[in-house]
Parts: sequence; structure tokens; C-alpha cells
Amino acid sequence: MTGLVNYGFLGLGAGQAALAVSCFGFGAMMALPAGWFGGRVNQRLLLAVGFVATSGTAALTYQYATSAPAQ
Repeated sequence: MTGLVNYGFLGLGAGQAALAVSCFGFGAMMALPAGWFGGRVNQRLLLAVGFVATSGTAALTYQYATSAPAQ
């Protein structure tokens, strides 16, 4: 279903839709190492670093999506 949404509704090409769906899979694969790592370090620090990393990634994504080459 996700592939159809990316390919049809969002208007991505076949290669771009495949890349978007593979990013979801990569996130799912990182669940095991992240759980292992979360059990061994300070969880407050890990949560803070995760929030900062997510905010930074979202800001960079927004900057790219609104830039002239992306339009």
C-alpha cells in the first residue's frame, strides 16, 4: 500500500518510490540495535540525543524540500 501511495498519489518515479519504501524498512531494521543500545546507556541522554537528531533531520529535510532544486 505504501508503494502505491508513493508512486501514484505523490507522483514519485519508480526509483524514488522504491527508495522511500526502503527507508521505512531501514528504520524497522534499526529497532534491534537501538533496543540493545538503549539498554546499555543512560536513557535520558539517549532520549535527548534522539530528539535533537530527529529535529535536525526534520529541519534539513524541510530546507531541502523548499529549496529551488527540489521544486
